[in-house]
Amino acid sequence: MLDGMPVHNLLQDALERFQKRDISGVLDKLNEAVEVEPDNIEAINLMGSCHYTLGNFEKAEACWNKVISLEPSNQGAAAKLAAINSPSFRFWLKRFNEAVSRVENRDYEGAKTILRILLKENDGFVIVYQLLGLCYLATSDKGSALKTWKKGL
Repeated sequence: MLDGMPVHNLLQDALERFQKRDISGVLDKLNEAVEVEPDNIEAINLMGSCHYTLGNFEKAEACWNKVISLEPSNQGAAAKLAAINSPSFRFWLKRFNEAVSRVENRDYEGAKTILRILLKENDGFVIVYQLLGLCYLATSDKGSALKTWKKGL
């Protein structure tokens, strides 16, 4: 137990936060759970889902690989790994990385174009909203930046 809280309670709290879309709060609780039980498959699997939603794709993949190493028959983690390694997702990720590169090179208009397309294809990633909001802010469109960030939340 960590601070007197059993892992079951930490996982329950994490699931409640997940339903409220408090992904950072979920990760906090899951990190506590994994400190207590490093091989807790449920916690690691949910951590992968949180990292995926936030756009931390390498961390998500690492979590799901760990689940598979602990439980090779875990169909949920296997399906998520298959999805993240699919050609269509890899193509999406390649374009996302291109948008990141454009932001780094201050080509905000080019990045906005790519990010808008990516959102039309899959609007489930917080990081895309964050980057698009930054592009709007960098091009002095504060209203669109705030609107984009709020939607991403």
